[in-house]
Amino acid sequence: MKNFTSGRIFIFLIVFVLVFFGTAQKSVAQQEKLQNIKVTVTFSSVPRSTQALITPLKYNKKFALVLQMDDGLSDIYNLVWPFFTGKDGNPGLFSTDGAGHNVPFHMSCNNFVWQNGKDVHSGTSGYLTWPEIWQLWQDDFTVSSRGFDDPTISYLQSYEVERNQSYTTKKTIGFTPGGIQMDSYVLPQNGDNQLLPGRSAGYVVFFDDYGNNDLSNPLSIESVSQPYNQHVFKRDRIDSSLFQKVQYLAQTSTNYNHWVGFYHARKFGTSPDIPFPYFQKEMDSVENYYGKKGSDNIWVAGTQEFFEYETLTHLIQMNSESLGNQVNLTFSGTNIPTNFKNYTITVLVIGDEPVSNINVTGASLSEYGIRGGDTAVINLSWKGQVIDSSEVVAEKYIQLAKAAPSDSVPSLVAADYVEAIQNADSMSKYRDELCTVGNPALKEFCSYHFSVSDSTICAGDTAALTAPAGMKHYLWNTGDTTQSIRVSPAQNTTYTVTVTTQDDKTGSASALVIVYPVPVFEHSPDTLVAPPGYDTLLWVSSGYDYLWSTGSKDTSILIKSYQPENYSVKVSTNHGCSVNQNFYVVPGYKYNVNFKYDTVCMEDTTRLVNISTSNDSVTSVSWDLNTDGVFGDAKGNAVNYVFPNSGIHLVGMRINYASGAVKTVVNQVPVGDFPKANFVYRGVCAPSSSTTFTDSSTVKVGTIISRFWDFGDGQSEYRSDIFAYHYYAAGTHNVRLGVTSSMGCSDTITKPVTIYSDPNVVVLKGDGTRVYYDDTVKFARGDSVFLKVDNPTSYDSIIWPNDISGPDYYLKKSGIDKVTAYRNVCSGSSEFIGYFLKSAGKAVVDTAHIMSVFTPNGDGYNDKWVIKSDKIQQPIEVWVYNRAGNMVYHSSHYNNDWNGEYNGIVLPNDTYYYVIKDETGVVFTGTITILR
Repeated sequence: MKNFTSGRIFIFLIVFVLVFFGTAQKSVAQQEKLQNIKVTVTFSSVPRSTQALITPLKYNKKFALVLQMDDGLSDIYNLVWPFFTGKDGNPGLFSTDGAGHNVPFHMSCNNFVWQNGKDVHSGTSGYLTWPEIWQLWQDDFTVSSRGFDDPTISYLQSYEVERNQSYTTKKTIGFTPGGIQMDSYVLPQNGDNQLLPGRSAGYVVFFDDYGNNDLSNPLSIESVSQPYNQHVFKRDRIDSSLFQKVQYLAQTSTNYNHWVGFYHARKFGTSPDIPFPYFQKEMDSVENYYGKKGSDNIWVAGTQEFFEYETLTHLIQMNSESLGNQVNLTFSGTNIPTNFKNYTITVLVIGDEPVSNINVTGASLSEYGIRGGDTAVINLSWKGQVIDSSEVVAEKYIQLAKAAPSDSVPSLVAADYVEAIQNADSMSKYRDELCTVGNPALKEFCSYHFSVSDSTICAGDTAALTAPAGMKHYLWNTGDTTQSIRVSPAQNTTYTVTVTTQDDKTGSASALVIVYPVPVFEHSPDTLVAPPGYDTLLWVSSGYDYLWSTGSKDTSILIKSYQPENYSVKVSTNHGCSVNQNFYVVPGYKYNVNFKYDTVCMEDTTRLVNISTSNDSVTSVSWDLNTDGVFGDAKGNAVNYVFPNSGIHLVGMRINYASGAVKTVVNQVPVGDFPKANFVYRGVCAPSSSTTFTDSSTVKVGTIISRFWDFGDGQSEYRSDIFAYHYYAAGTHNVRLGVTSSMGCSDTITKPVTIYSDPNVVVLKGDGTRVYYDDTVKFARGDSVFLKVDNPTSYDSIIWPNDISGPDYYLKKSGIDKVTAYRNVCSGSSEFIGYFLKSAGKAVVDTAHIMSVFTPNGDGYNDKWVIKSDKIQQPIEVWVYNRAGNMVYHSSHYNNDWNGEYNGIVLPNDTYYYVIKDETGVVFTGTITILR
């Protein structure tokens, strides 16, 4: 830095500059005025009470996290920006705005510009480029000032403040109207004296890492007095405990204390900063717990966004008026800054009736919605920023430079604002005016001039604009930094380039690109289906010059369509701008292409028949029968073919038509294999059990759909794949199964099935007297009765009670017992009742063992009336009477086999009276109920 005057005079002038600039921009009215904003919230019916308030934090969040990256390094663009906003394959980190919209997490870029006499954002590795800074700004990542030079020029603190803004404006005005305007300041090392000029310049908030802050971190925002720029805020380093610190913010925040924490880093993975994966892990936890995926009560923002909101909540008053079922809100405020980027407040209107409508006027950027039915959430956003023209700002600083011609600082600041002017003629005018100051620091600024040629193009074409060769740097207002650019504007547009020579002189020039319109006209459809062989008209509307692909220069041509053809016409204006219009004409042939086929079994002949229809003439039909893609296996409309094996065969048919069309269809043609019939069975005893037959046949193509069974006993029928069949007589039966597949292919198998009879077990007493089934065997207590099975050698084994085997048995106890005999795999048994004789009289009958209810419904359970008691001596005689006293059943030797019928007639459900007489003559009576 050269030609700076002594300290006292310089400081006076710079402070004067800053104070002047801090107020001058407020001279132009806001685009949208606060007093013109009105909100109307309508409830479905008149609420009993309503409440309207501006929330302490944006989006009505409970607490906030403000994050910063220092020194303009590229980590914020390459790492944080895609991670937060969901770019480059990242899912993004979000909270919501309370009105149904996602809001990505944001961060601040704390930026200086100059290092070792060079702009670090113009090609220095590791630093953000100006287009990247603009992209961050566009996506609501805020930009804060960190002084102009690194390291700070200790005796030029006011210059550090002002030059950062003027240079940033110059470098970004091509991206955003007025350039990026910063209103938050992070004091650099050795930059303590930048605080006072920063306050004079109107910065909203200041941060300091070097012990000069007067506030702790974190803090309750309600505990900080206004204005914020009277304080210096503390911030802490981002580390691996960041999520724990956010948890503390959540735990300490209440309805009346909204806490915020301020944390920063410079370059991830370089001490003392944590590696970026650690930062990702901490921020993922923040979103999972407190972002959209969790409680959704955190606001993650950059410095400027946060403090602009907080400032507005203290400067704006809201007026609420209830009229019937409507609440009307209006707003007022004084001393509202006009250089903010964000003009937003969040308003809640709460009633005890459902909200039916929200209407906002005068704030065009607002978003709003209904929460919980009775609460209107309104993120009220308006265009409040004043953007003075570059010419106005440049003129102000030129006058300050003229007031101190020997001081380089105001001249350099003024030069930045002159170079920010987008109009080449205006820039030249103000450049000439500033150069009259004569300050040596403007020597290079005033010394280089050049021009760029204008150009004419047709709409949609590109123009090449070229600046002089051999420059050190180029910067176009498009953001390009090359000597030449190609542009394609939609209308007449002026382009400006600023160059820096090899000896660091700068200059700007503009070029006008004039855009002539291309023809706009009506025409036939791009693709046209025409009647084959008939005249068809292709046309375009008049007013231009024409040249058809047929050579015609008329507005239309007649064509005949026999096969698909392409036509085109070139339509030109008198400026030479032209448009080629292409037409594709297709004859209106209709094609329905298919073939039919037989369903056959293996080794049979399949007949394939073409059944296609079309109004186009067929020239040939060819077939691909072996799936090799070659349609040369057969020709003609009908083909007989024997496929070499069973299965699904892909058969293709191709038809060539006279128009040149070729149509192909491929069908799956099945050839069935012969099924392999087989079955298994179990259960070979008659007549006590059924024989279960299971079809185990197999087939490869299709399924078994039919089974015919011949059971070898004179019975045959179609049955399912598994069923039970009852043989009533023993013997060997030749069982035959015939199966048929869904392809019509069949097979049979015959197997011998041997059925054995159940053995009839005859029990005899020692004297040869027979003991019938359920008979009573009487004997004195302490005595026994000798029992044996008749003809024991005819059985494979005989089992008595207590697993006693053999033909003989001594009955020694009372109660019901049985003997079981086995022959082959079948068994038979006989039950008997042991009965102790009593010394006095007849036995006492216990009727509790006689069934009082039975259910003869054929379900196999309680279908017979069973009389069993060790107190009743068999055989017994039974009588049953109905309510009218008529006998409906009698058995002189009852065998537990009554099924509730009388002479083959089913008796109705009712209660009946029975009489039982046992062998000793004891008679007892009772009731029996029939239920079905």
